[in-house]
Amino acid sequence: MFLRQSRRHRFALFLPKDISAVGHGLSAEERLIPMWAGADPPPPVSTEITANSVETSPVNRYLQTTRTNALLFHLAYVPIKYMKQKALFAIRRVLLAQHTAFPVSGADLYEELLSSTAIVSTGNPGLDKLLDSGLYTGEITELCGGPASGKSQVCFGVAVHVSCRLKQGVVFIDTTGGLSAGRLLQMLRAETSGVEEQMEALQRVRVFRLFSVFCLLDCLCELRGGGLQQAAAAAGGGSVKALIVDSVSAVIAPLLGGKQNEGMSLMMQVAGVLKTMAKDFNVAALVTNHVTRGLGGELQPGLGASWGPVPRTRVLLERAEGAAGHTSVRAATLIKSSRRPCHIREEFDLRWWSRSEERPSGKRTLDEAESC
Repeated sequence: MFLRQSRRHRFALFLPKDISAVGHGLSAEERLIPMWAGADPPPPVSTEITANSVETSPVNRYLQTTRTNALLFHLAYVPIKYMKQKALFAIRRVLLAQHTAFPVSGADLYEELLSSTAIVSTGNPGLDKLLDSGLYTGEITELCGGPASGKSQVCFGVAVHVSCRLKQGVVFIDTTGGLSAGRLLQMLRAETSGVEEQMEALQRVRVFRLFSVFCLLDCLCELRGGGLQQAAAAAGGGSVKALIVDSVSAVIAPLLGGKQNEGMSLMMQVAGVLKTMAKDFNVAALVTNHVTRGLGGELQPGLGASWGPVPRTRVLLERAEGAAGHTSVRAATLIKSSRRPCHIREEFDLRWWSRSEERPSGKRTLDEAESC
């Protein structure tokens, strides 16, 4: 079933020849059967279709889907010869408005940038300097590095800073099982000594723990469909400003390569949903990725070249050279950015987010300080 546009810019509905052949002996109107033939018939529809009536028609409520699907429903059920020219033009206007790219001037884009883009500080001066003041809303920022490079530690620090200092909501998607509520509480104690403030900050962090790319897609689609507003309501009046996925490669990398062709498709679906959420909901998306070795032995981000255009900013984390005795010092290199020159290098301390807290005794201290 497809739409064809005639010379007079009218849309007509056609069925493939093999489907039409099944209905031999029927009239042309009877062959215009709906796509969901065999299901319970929906409520009767009127042939008087306008762009405004589509939104409130019982058909649209019955389908509970987009305006475009409702229009296709009308086209599938109402014979073309019974539809008036006004209705056809109304359908055409709606379809063009939803699926046509309109040119936008550079001045309009700049005004939109000033009105919608915000900068979310990471809470670490060295990392903020590298990122040109922090994480930008509407964009995806990627942290890549090897094991024990500090990726998860940075994600914890960003979540604590946004929830405690900025009083904004955070959605944290944990795909490795490395998120610890105890560790977040330790970092919050460095920010504030009030128990009530610590609990309020923890309340603003919404954690989703999942371990497959299908669960990740379901979670992201649910958040896009209304779960993000619910998370904002649970944040105590603040809006969600940070979406953290640690790590995106943990659930996608096992599906890439070999004979598993669906891995690339799933990866691009995740990328599309992340970019849409960052732009539509004006949040800063922070994801982590592993690294691989190139032909020359140099470190490069994982997930291949197809994932490369997805993040707007990429930062490579490594242990700082010559930092003997300071295991928490990391070197961050800007390997991709649309605002600053690449290959800028800054060193920062992972313990900055817990600088005012005395190091507790116990086995978990070293593990948490060097978590990946």
